[in-house]
Amino acid sequence: MIKGQSLSGAPVELTVSEIIVVDKPKPGCVRVVKQDWAAAGTTVQLADEDLVALLKEGIPEPMVAETETMSSGFLPLTNAPFSGTPLPSDVNQGLIGDCRVISALQAIAVAQPALLTSALSGGPDTYGVALKRAPAPDKAPASSQRPEVFRVSGALPVNRLSKESELLYCLRGNDTKDSSFPVWPAIFEKAFAVMWGGYGKLAGALEEPVMLALGLTAPLSSKIQLLNNAKPDPAAWREKMMRFHAENMPMTTTIQDKRHNYAIIRVSEDGVVVSDPNTRRTGDFLARWATPRHVSTAPGFVADSEVWPLFFPWDTFFGKFMWVYAYSLPT
Repeated sequence: MIKGQSLSGAPVELTVSEIIVVDKPKPGCVRVVKQDWAAAGTTVQLADEDLVALLKEGIPEPMVAETETMSSGFLPLTNAPFSGTPLPSDVNQGLIGDCRVISALQAIAVAQPALLTSALSGGPDTYGVALKRAPAPDKAPASSQRPEVFRVSGALPVNRLSKESELLYCLRGNDTKDSSFPVWPAIFEKAFAVMWGGYGKLAGALEEPVMLALGLTAPLSSKIQLLNNAKPDPAAWREKMMRFHAENMPMTTTIQDKRHNYAIIRVSEDGVVVSDPNTRRTGDFLARWATPRHVSTAPGFVADSEVWPLFFPWDTFFGKFMWVYAYSLPT
């Protein structure tokens, strides 16, 4: 609530429904409000000192990436954080290069979903996210560090210039008028944006700080090098990955000819199911997750995230991907 005076001098209280940052890094911004004397969409410019005092009373929103500062707002959603058990199909990367963050969340949803449900509390207005503080997007927290609770609002960044409010980052592609989809992926992404000082900091972040912030560990045997003259023994690595999968270790992988990270969804005697964290929501979305397509039937798959997740036979997997990272629960 913002307390002030109307043009007639009468005291009024304005209900804030959206925040748009317009001048980085100064605190000045406009706020969209709804009130009986002001139609929805009315904007009010606050003095810097008033805004600073207001933000101290509430939860500051993390800065959006610099390319979106003039067109973005924060839209409150009333969606529940979870719809049953967290699923990798709940997740979708948006307009920021944080594939390692998003693929880590997908991999955890596959192997250790209880870590996600136990770390998230509250909602839909305000959430608490329990994480070990990683000092930077490329630096993991100390194993001895205790989790702390990061408070974030349930408002998510949207593109104000689109005809319908379109989510900018994680969960992009979902209809913001649909109250059924779970918002946990975007809330976790937002918590890391708060931890590291804005959404722009997530671009290029590594998956290890995300995994360890949620309580996992990276054993020495978990990094599999498939290229760079490593000359891996396919049979040995296949056996190792099958063991990791059986032990519910979240795994991610990196493709050779594209700087992009993926989540490993399933490992079997026949091959590996891999998900692109930026898989688009199309008409057969859930059907594709239930029955992944074979990579041989998806030519040009690297550029087309509409065909993921995909099943890779072992020989094709070893020929396409260059790293595998696996994480486990502390012993």
